[in-house]
Amino acid sequence: MEKALTYREMRPDLEAYLKIIEANRYPIAFVLDSVQNKRNIAAIFRLADAARVKEVILYQCGINTPQQYKVKKIARSAQEFVPQRSIEDLTELKKLKDAYQLVGLEITNNSIPYFEYEGPYPIALVIGNEQRGISAEVLSLCESSIHVPMMGRNSSMNVAMATGIATYGLLREMGKLK
Repeated sequence: MEKALTYREMRPDLEAYLKIIEANRYPIAFVLDSVQNKRNIAAIFRLADAARVKEVILYQCGINTPQQYKVKKIARSAQEFVPQRSIEDLTELKKLKDAYQLVGLEITNNSIPYFEYEGPYPIALVIGNEQRGISAEVLSLCESSIHVPMMGRNSSMNVAMATGIATYGLLREMGKLK
């Protein structure tokens, strides 16, 4: 049986690889709209690192920095490698529309399955609160909404899980996954 390679064995010139990551982030950002659970925030930071997204933007999440012990531990230090910022008012959030298409990850009357989204990019994928979803004021700023189809009894899933599914689906649609 063949031995699995370690991370360092797969990337012998780690410094060069890290420079490639920073220079080639994918045109997706995450906007966390009032996400409160530290485990979800940490999981989304790990996802942001794994999927090489542009940045994570915390909007009214109850923490201004993901450096809190619980987040750091669960994120396995991913929050140190992902560009990030906090926004506390709607005016700042509206300014994101200058740089991104705001796309809600939310089942709405007009949402489409994530695998049908065709752009434009870059996008800021808006992720809502664990119980309430995306707030009405933030959802009204979104140019479109996508969702993960729900085929079971439940009408929703964990925000970090849904974000992971949608993110990798979007990357696949953009041709970033081989």
